[in-house]
Amino acid sequence: MKYFFFLVCVFHLNASFVGNPLTPSFYQDGLLTCGCKGFSMRVGYLQEYIYKGKYEDEFKTIESTNSDNSLSTYGGLLTFNFVNRLDVYGMLGNTRMIIDQVIFDKRRTSWVAGAKALIYKGCNFGIGVDVKHFETTSKPSFFVIEGMPAPLITDFKLEYEETQGALCIGYISQFLSPYIGATYLFSRITPVPSSGALDLPNFDMIVDFEIKKAINRKRWGMVIGATLLNCQTITLNLESRVFDQNSINITGEVRF
Repeated sequence: MKYFFFLVCVFHLNASFVGNPLTPSFYQDGLLTCGCKGFSMRVGYLQEYIYKGKYEDEFKTIESTNSDNSLSTYGGLLTFNFVNRLDVYGMLGNTRMIIDQVIFDKRRTSWVAGAKALIYKGCNFGIGVDVKHFETTSKPSFFVIEGMPAPLITDFKLEYEETQGALCIGYISQFLSPYIGATYLFSRITPVPSSGALDLPNFDMIVDFEIKKAINRKRWGMVIGATLLNCQTITLNLESRVFDQNSINITGEVRF
């Protein structure tokens, strides 16, 4: 027996850490680049949990509904710093998403490429901008229908991409650097293909489903965070974002 239904769910999938706008100027020296002011390198580790996202169908219909979902990301960061004003960085990690408690997947490879520029610094204050692009692909093997796992019997994946910009102001003291800023986020999730089939073994039936493209419901957000400066080459950053997405992340970096 075969049935057809619309799986009405929209998505939350983000890994858009912003970071301190003063980060490019924190330290003059690194572990391997003492006295070199033109170039340095940093390596770091990121852990982020987004506990509430706000998404909607890209093209709304009468069946469309909003959704709040969750996602976690772990990754390694590599940053190249130029003249203590510009950071060019990348992240390679893994991401796991849970969509409306319906679609579950194991961790999949994800990546970020971005840049951060310190556009003004005077006394203990600074203003900086950050732009980045994030991508990952999820390949779930089952959905959860009425509390029971329903294996996919057709090929299906979710392609996600996201672009974010941020403008922030920060203050630096001897041991702490707090910051606050505004963010603009655009993200899209594309199901490939947009339809498929599930096996419901407990009901002895095959069901078809359809999933639409989804985009983030709110574009503008706010970021607030602080960086601990407890030695000459290591930083620890804690950050939270609200409005466009509710998330928290922690990042540790060592400058070489």
